[in-house]
Amino acid sequence: MKSRLFCLFFCFIASPWLTEAQIANNFSSDRPGLANTPLVVGKHYLQMQFGGSFGHYGILPRNNAYQPTQDRQGDYFFRFGLNRRTELDLGFSLLSTQGLDPNLIRFGYTPFPQRFSHPTRFDSFRAGLRHTFFTEAERDFSLGILLLGTVDFNPTPGPANAYGYVFGLLGAKQIGSRISATGNIGLQHQNSFVGPEFFYVVNFAFDLGNNLGVFVETKNESVLIDRPDLVQWFNGGLYWKLTPNFMLDLHGGNQRLVSNRLYSESYWYAALGLSWKIKAIATKKPVTP
Repeated sequence: MKSRLFCLFFCFIASPWLTEAQIANNFSSDRPGLANTPLVVGKHYLQMQFGGSFGHYGILPRNNAYQPTQDRQGDYFFRFGLNRRTELDLGFSLLSTQGLDPNLIRFGYTPFPQRFSHPTRFDSFRAGLRHTFFTEAERDFSLGILLLGTVDFNPTPGPANAYGYVFGLLGAKQIGSRISATGNIGLQHQNSFVGPEFFYVVNFAFDLGNNLGVFVETKNESVLIDRPDLVQWFNGGLYWKLTPNFMLDLHGGNQRLVSNRLYSESYWYAALGLSWKIKAIATKKPVTP
């Protein structure tokens, strides 16, 4: 009896991954913003999502002055369609920073922390799968999932690299003719924390016509165990589709972290990026007799 129940449960969970029903092959990027689209790129398509950003990061600890840090980051993300419903996702980030060591400020090791400068280096790597359960052509909204393994590289002597995962349920819906909404909800975790983080993202995009659009977005992260951290994002910007499969974006926003009464952190950034989809593997034409 238990084995039958397990088989039924497995079939229920796995069946969407094994189907290859037709899905509209539309261009849909994760950029701009932090929300991930539930739509895959299409079988044998390759989509590249590149971005560069400049950020200003500061900490306001108790009994200390505001301490700024600047960074420049490059983000590179590749999505390849394995079939009509599933894709492979690979990405990495490059980061260069200069300023004052935030850990020394954060935990009060010294009231006068030393300045530092890290040249451009690998900051993180992520890889995983995205799957679309259904689209708005099949239901009232689109629904998918994203599962990524992550590595954050530590540039200084001390703790080892941080390994983790991101698991998200992704949804999207067209609201009227010019407004679309994208939402993510899920868990993320790194081995440096005792417990996982719960997160959700809400993104609204507004079509301005002539292939121009703007968006506003909020993201919230909270640690469920170990620390009472709360991270809040608010972003906004614009995007411009030059061709049906090529898009530019310009956006910026603020990230705020509140850990406890000792300090708070604020991060402002501006970013420029592009998304480009191509047919990576040509479709074989049927042989005519």
